[in-house]
Amino acid sequence: MQKFAGLIKFAISNFGPIAVFYGANQVWGLRVAVAATVVWSIGEIALYKIFRRPISTFFLFSAGITILFGAIDIYLQQT
Repeated sequence: MQKFAGLIKFAISNFGPIAVFYGANQVWGLRVAVAATVVWSIGEIALYKIFRRPISTFFLFSAGITILFGAIDIYLQQT
């Protein structure tokens, strides 16, 4: 059971933004999906900081790219 819980944590941590994007895109559209993914990434960073867990370089890069391009995408859709 502990291995299964570890697998679930791994999947949510690594594939959470993709699942959030896909689900929100199917229900509400692209703009909401991008915003939800950005919020998810910021929330995940906050949880890492709150629980004082180390943030891997890959996760930092991935979250940074998600936030950067998500913000650019949302900005460009408004103009």
